[in-house]
Formats: sequence, C-alpha cells, structure tokens
Amino acid sequence: MSVSRGLVSMAALLTLCLAAQTSRAGPSKAECVAAHETGQRMLKAEKLRKALRYLNQCAVDECPALLSKECAAWRDAVSADLPTVSVRAIVSDGTSVEMRTVLIDGELVESFDSHAVDPGQHTVIVTSGDGRLGSTLFAAKRGARGIPVVVQIPGPPPIARPPSASAAQPPAFQQPPKKVIEYVPVGTRIAPSAAPYAWGFAATGVAALATFAWFGLAGRSKERDMDRDCAPFCAQSELDAMHRDYVVADISLGIGVAALGATVWIIHAYREQDRPAAPAPQAAGFDLRGMRLVF
Repeated sequence: MSVSRGLVSMAALLTLCLAAQTSRAGPSKAECVAAHETGQRMLKAEKLRKALRYLNQCAVDECPALLSKECAAWRDAVSADLPTVSVRAIVSDGTSVEMRTVLIDGELVESFDSHAVDPGQHTVIVTSGDGRLGSTLFAAKRGARGIPVVVQIPGPPPIARPPSASAAQPPAFQQPPKKVIEYVPVGTRIAPSAAPYAWGFAATGVAALATFAWFGLAGRSKERDMDRDCAPFCAQSELDAMHRDYVVADISLGIGVAALGATVWIIHAYREQDRPAAPAPQAAGFDLRGMRLVF
C-alpha cells in the first residue's frame, strides 16, 4: 500500500515538473515562422502597431537565429517609426477643458499625452468632463513623436433671460406692412426628360452605400474574430475573405458617392421653375355707380 502511494506521489511530481518546463518553453518553430510572416504583412499594410506585436513574438532566443535577428531589426525600426500623438481639448477662447474620454478611430485611449497610432489619417472624438463632445481629423507621419492634436469643444449654451416688461408691451401704434405683389417662382421641379435618370442614380447610390455598410461591417467582424481566435496563425483563406469584404466595401462606397453626386448634378442642371399666371386684364368700360372710366 505504501509503495503504491509512493508511485502516485512520484508520478504527480513528474507531471508538475513537465508542466512547469512546458510553461517556460518559448514559441515553437512554426509559431516563429508564422509571427515573422504576419509581421511582414502588417508592415506592408502600414499597420505598425500590429506589426510590432508580431515582431516581438519572433524576436526571442527560442526562435531560429536568422528569424530572431531579422524580427529584432524590424522591431527596432518599427519602434522608431511609430508615431505618437498628444490630445488636448479647448473651447473657443483657447482655454483648456478637462477630458473624460478620448477615442481615436473608435479605440479608447488610456494616455492622452502619448498614444501610438499607425501612419495615415485618423479621427479623434473627445468627451469633456460635463459631457460635451468635440471631434477632429489629423494625419500622422512615420517617425513623428508627440503630434499635437487640439479638439475644440463647443461652449455651454447661453443662459436664457426673461424679457423685460418694456419689451413685452406692444407699441402704441404699429403701421401695417405694405402689401407688395410681385411675380415669384412658386415651385421647382426636374425636367420630365431627366427625372428617370435622377431616380436611377439615386437608387444606385443608396444601394451602393448599403452594400458598403454590409461588407465593411462583415470585414471588420472577421478581423476581430481572427485577432481573438487565431492570430497570428490564421489561415490564408480567412485573411483573403477579410480583404475581399474590405475591397467590395471600398468599391461600393465609391460607386455610392459617384451616383449620389450625379443625382445632385441632374437636379441642379435640369430643374424648371413654375410661375403663376399673370392676372387677366380688366375689360374697358364705364362704372355707372361712380361715373368713372375703368381700364
């Protein structure tokens, strides 16, 4: 009985030692190669933050020496090229405003003074301490550090003051306005020959924008799923499906903007104005009651 207990204890101890050794082991060769390839793709796509994450995975001693050396060199270059921004909020007179939250491209920013972004154009939305919103666009270049991004927050609404007693009293006498009769356009419409084209372009624009929204959201969803489930070892077919959705969304956005622009141009170029008919002239004759000649 004691021998069996001793064997069980030794087996448990051996299992713990193997588990500890496995937990201390670095990435496998396949994981190093996958991180190396994914890091290169992110660099070509100008997604430096994601590239830095994958290059850190393969720039370790456990990876093959050639891969580790190349990943370390790229990692250092990306770290030097990664832009950072400093966000500040002001009101119209230039006074700084306390910021409660800052979103850059929909991502919550933890450090307002130094936040890393990818090169390119970005959108920042700031919420002040009292809930007012402000937004702006900015562009980041490689190697730029501490790019100042100033967001203007609208001031608080003016306090409504009750009208004074003198202003509330109507004037003693107010002359009625003179009635001026003039011929003005009473309506604007599209020429009948151009109406079918306007409706066609408008329908095409709406359908293209709906397609852009659908495939854009689908591509974004696939990207998030891959980041959560399989990155950096996602299959190439999954990456191709994500890129295909983004390409279809971009093409649909261009078609939608062009079609709606054509609709606006047709409306302005082929509009017609309806004018009221001129009143019929009064026939000449005698007014016997006033003995006046009326024309």
